Amino acid sequence: MDAVRAAFRGQAEWCRRGDAPFMAVLCDALADGLDVASETGRAVLGWTGDPFADALMMRVTGGLNALVRAGKAPMLAPFYPPAPLPDVTTLGAALREAFADPAIDAALLPWLESAPQTNEVARSGVLMPGLMVIADACGLPLRLFELGPSAGLNLCLDRWHYDLGGVIAGPDDAAVRIKPTWRGPPPPVADVRIASRRGVDLNPLDVTDPVTATRLLAYIWPDQPARVARAQAAIAAVAADPPRIDRGDAAAWVMAR
Repeated sequence: MDAVRAAFRGQAEWCRRGDAPFMAVLCDALADGLDVASETGRAVLGWTGDPFADALMMRVTGGLNALVRAGKAPMLAPFYPPAPLPDVTTLGAALREAFADPAIDAALLPWLESAPQTNEVARSGVLMPGLMVIADACGLPLRLFELGPSAGLNLCLDRWHYDLGGVIAGPDDAAVRIKPTWRGPPPPVADVRIASRRGVDLNPLDVTDPVTATRLLAYIWPDQPARVARAQAAIAAVAADPPRIDRGDAAAWVMAR
């Protein structure tokens, strides 16, 4: 139990560093308030694996976020963004009430059964400049292969609009607009042409499935609305024309190609 509580406090510190103050308070409140009165509490506090390696904190907070987003945890909703930041004690009391609700307790348990799968679209802001360098150097179309692409949102990076240190790339009417903090010279102006795209994942996610889309959004920290909006836009765009993602082992898949 002490190791699990310490892991939640450690996650709270990472959230504070990551500009997610609500998530920090939530993790602190869970560290203090989890008990064995509920099945979820017993499963979390009795966790036998490594809480950090297993992303235990994300399993719990993702499940809670999903319930709040679905309107199924009314006692927690008043404390979630964009509400003012609650204190640990007040949020802890609301969490105890939530875990005491049999319906919420039962709904949270399945979130503990599998590791979170996320798909951060902002990573395209790192990948696209590299592709621009390659396209500028070779002038050829590119074939994209991605290992562990989750739902494949970043396999569609040529569909997004970018401002990369003042260099503009991608379609002007893109659903997703990415402007990373940039230091140093910008990438070369180059036409990135994607000839094909394909990924492999142990558990490919299908964004055309509303349940999957809801699950992806649940793992995005609710006090970072720009990330939530970006993911929603990307999910809708990719669902209209999803890339092919094979189910399989990365090593064998790479060797075959």
